Amino acid sequence: MAAGHPCGDGGAPGDTTFPAKTDAEVWLTRKEAEILNGDWINPDAGKVQLADYGMTWMEERPNLRPKTIRLYRYLFRHHIQPHFGSVTIADIKEARVRSWCPETTGRLHTPSRSQ
Repeated sequence: MAAGHPCGDGGAPGDTTFPAKTDAEVWLTRKEAEILNGDWINPDAGKVQLADYGMTWMEERPNLRPKTIRLYRYLFRHHIQPHFGSVTIADIKEARVRSWCPETTGRLHTPSRSQ
């Protein structure tokens, strides 16, 4: 038996198979519980490029002060996006970030107050 899970996008195709119907029902019950508890993570979410995610993340924070938004946009555009902008979220691993960090040490400059 194949099982899919209900989600905000109308459901997912049954990509998991089980030897028995009861196994599928148990799996589906667990997925439904994850969704209800807010613990479910959409496996397609990792396919989003960091450039798109970063801009959306900033736009979804309406309570940030204008100065903070300017700073975040500057840092993102000048330091993060050049290295990770075209990379999908799922492909950003700790080793890649660690190798990038030394490159930024000593040159992570923020805009001056006059900018």
